[in-house]
Amino acid sequence: MAYNVLTGTVNSALTTGSLTMAGTFVGDGTGLINTPGPNTVVPDSAADNRIITFTSTSGKSIQGETNLTFDGSLLDITGHLTASSTISASVFFGDGSKLTGIVAGSGGGGGIFTEVDGDEAYTTSSLKVGATAGAGTINGALQVAGSTFLSGGVTHTRKLVTGIYSASALDYFIGANSTAGAVEIFLDASLFLDGQTLIIKDEGGTANTNNITLVASSSQDIDGFSSVVLESDRGSINIYTNGTAKWYLY
Repeated sequence: MAYNVLTGTVNSALTTGSLTMAGTFVGDGTGLINTPGPNTVVPDSAADNRIITFTSTSGKSIQGETNLTFDGSLLDITGHLTASSTISASVFFGDGSKLTGIVAGSGGGGGIFTEVDGDEAYTTSSLKVGATAGAGTINGALQVAGSTFLSGGVTHTRKLVTGIYSASALDYFIGANSTAGAVEIFLDASLFLDGQTLIIKDEGGTANTNNITLVASSSQDIDGFSSVVLESDRGSINIYTNGTAKWYLY
């Protein structure tokens, strides 16, 4: 079956009537007017996964949006997203710097912070900075710029030592028990933060018989000495470090 090819202009026979064409219309449609739907596609706007939008109030122009794409599973938006209702997602990626009105969730997986205003938030849950999930081992540092206020007690870590031990940046109280023999505690300032402190206590009460010795790492010192000996029963030593090579008694 062949097509009839027309050139020029086809007009309605009556100015108030219409021209009806049965079958299929073949062509780009760029010269059609007064059609009920879109009749113009913006040039070179088509590309893989672009979502088409109308660009005129008359609904006669459409284009593929560069900043709005959907590949069947991922909707990608470049710009701002506004919603008048709830947005739900199993995972949120981003820095959250523009989020507002964040409140604590209910049930498992909810947020633990409740925002009071732009400068203040609170939590009634335990907060572990740098903690290994489930283990509670602190591997990070909490840094506070400004004043701090604690309305409850403060708990520090305690390590019981009965022999040779290398102090860790996770330590605070080191309880030495030399009942069974002398105790040596090795100190490497480079593993600690500047200003970090340790308190070493003779918990066994036998330091005079079996000394407790603090030994600085190679090329480091404790108030100018390579080692310090605790030899008073029930005595203790308080030290802090500059985080590089020095330990200081206080």
